[in-house]
Amino acid sequence: MAKRAATGSGSGISPRGDLEDIQSHLEEFIKKEFDQRDEKQRIATKAANDTLSTNITGMVVQHVGALGKRVDKVEKAQKDTETRLLHLEHENNERFLRIEADNKRLAAQLQVAQSTEVTQKQINQSDFARMEDPTILRLWCRSPTNAELVRPVVVQWLTAAGFNENQWKLSGSGQKYKVQFLGTCGLAGTNAKHANLSLQNDDDSWQKLMVPIPNAALSQLYVGPDKSDQRILLEKMGKRMVHAIKSMGKTGDLPVSATRPDDGESIIFIDGVVIAKLVAPSRAEAKAAYDNDAMATHGIARELLMEAFDSLAPPSLSSKVGAANLSF
Repeated sequence: MAKRAATGSGSGISPRGDLEDIQSHLEEFIKKEFDQRDEKQRIATKAANDTLSTNITGMVVQHVGALGKRVDKVEKAQKDTETRLLHLEHENNERFLRIEADNKRLAAQLQVAQSTEVTQKQINQSDFARMEDPTILRLWCRSPTNAELVRPVVVQWLTAAGFNENQWKLSGSGQKYKVQFLGTCGLAGTNAKHANLSLQNDDDSWQKLMVPIPNAALSQLYVGPDKSDQRILLEKMGKRMVHAIKSMGKTGDLPVSATRPDDGESIIFIDGVVIAKLVAPSRAEAKAAYDNDAMATHGIARELLMEAFDSLAPPSLSSKVGAANLSF
């Protein structure tokens, strides 16, 4: 008995104390493992959340970009539609002005037709604004010559265009001549147009017809369709007005144009918008009517435009043309 007691007490180790140490170390180990697991889960969760957030952000950016493109397309389509509507409005305005001019012309003709007396003024006005003949081409020589010298040039030109001498007739003297195409009005008118266009080159330039004059020199022969004095006056006014507007330097690259004179009027446009109307009801009543709002849009002052026009026009078309500020 004494031997066993000595052996147990002499070792210095308490079984209970060892168990407690082992249990403590085990608890620390388990706690550490759980902490590491929690940390790994936290890191994994954060990484998953970051990836999800990045993916969502990318999807949002992609969808926003696609939506932006669709909005741009819609806005562009809307802008294109507005532009087309604006051009249609301008075209309708031009058509309305032409219809209005036609109505005025027909009303004036009806008044003359119903009148029991025709005055000399009406006769002169009728000559000024006479009906144009589509079967005639007018020839004008820069220097006076005679029909004997003009005829060979005309024969060469019209033969090259495919016409025989029995299809047309030449008349005139001095500086003014005309070629009358023969046959029905429709056929003769078509032939006259074809003959005139035969002088146009592929690059839109025009061939020059040179005619001998009595002193053995050469003079250019100009060819064009039959025109009334009214149309000729309005064409001159239109060209000068377009040039005057461009010379003011306010329109930039915007197109400035004049319509073909019709029924005593010619319309001036800047980028399809009516800016002025030229009227010539008679030789003594040539005027320009302006749209002040349209001119203000382009920063054009009416008085300065009138001065620019007057500086380009001959005395017969100067200050009186542009003195009016008619509404239309």
